[in-house]
Amino acid sequence: MNGSSQVLHRHVVVIGEVRRASPSPMHCTSVESGHWYWKRTESDMHGTSSAGTPSAWLRQTGNAASPTSPYDGPDPEGFMVKSEIVSYLQRFAAFVAADLREGVTVHRLVHNGPGYRLLTSEGEILADHVVVATGGYHIPRRHADAPRLPGSTLQLDAREYKNPSSLPQGPVLVVGSGQSGCQIAEDLFLAGREVHLSIGSAPRSPRRYRGKDVVDWLDRMGYYSMSIADHPDPRTVRSKTNHYLTGRDGGREIDLRVRALEGMHLHGRLRSVGTDHISFHHDLTANLDQADAVYCRIRSSIDNWIAKEGIEAPEEAPYSPCWQPGPGEDPGLDLFHAPCSGDLVHRVSRRFPLDRCACF
Repeated sequence: MNGSSQVLHRHVVVIGEVRRASPSPMHCTSVESGHWYWKRTESDMHGTSSAGTPSAWLRQTGNAASPTSPYDGPDPEGFMVKSEIVSYLQRFAAFVAADLREGVTVHRLVHNGPGYRLLTSEGEILADHVVVATGGYHIPRRHADAPRLPGSTLQLDAREYKNPSSLPQGPVLVVGSGQSGCQIAEDLFLAGREVHLSIGSAPRSPRRYRGKDVVDWLDRMGYYSMSIADHPDPRTVRSKTNHYLTGRDGGREIDLRVRALEGMHLHGRLRSVGTDHISFHHDLTANLDQADAVYCRIRSSIDNWIAKEGIEAPEEAPYSPCWQPGPGEDPGLDLFHAPCSGDLVHRVSRRFPLDRCACF
């Protein structure tokens, strides 16, 4: 808090990062222009995002842009890279003409009669309406045994990762196979680093299927317009992590079995961490199979919708796994004889530990 006694009133306050909150101000401006638009950090608008050097928007540009501020570039089926994302968000903020405040922390949000009261790092605000667009992946949570790691092991949260050259030399362990974990593991692996990836229960998705980006198909099928109340399993869906895929290299899916064939070391979920040894659960096969099952269900749902609507679309061969883990227990990692360079831990969500990403 800055100690100011001034209490401001706004019709609408939006709390969240630009990427998540960007559609909201457009709808709010049709009601009243005097609303506030908040960001938790300054990274989005200034290109200082913690994403790696080749980072790209996960959705195609045509699907990722706001409906009232559409993408106006030359490649609506491409994937904007970091500089293009920042430029788009800056143009969007100028178009909305909202009172954009960056780097503001909202400490508390409470009911205040028919409206709301916000206690922030810049003072108190009263609002008639509040849109909370923080997402569910903004609070890192490290493994309980992380403090047992040697002091020489660099520990980072996923949001602190920049690029492969920012880490010391040596093998790297990424714990967590959500979007961040898989993309960071790929970034390091493609840069020639020795990478170990501890895989959890995160599902995966196709990137393109039967002639279109999967997001395009799911949008046409009404998946993204479905509310939680209309979902067949509303309680479970709240706790599910996002499917892993990437917008890198023009957009593609991530098949970790292919990476294993190429030399990436895959492990099950992290079990324990000691000063000289890291062990993993014996669930790698089950976790890979589960991710592939979701991948195949998405393809199947698109197949069914294409058939129902009578759409002509190119056929694709069924998915067949190209690699299987070997038999026996995973011996784990011996830190004494093969020390790792750093530890990146990313376990984010207020209520649900959806993703853990660790990099040693």
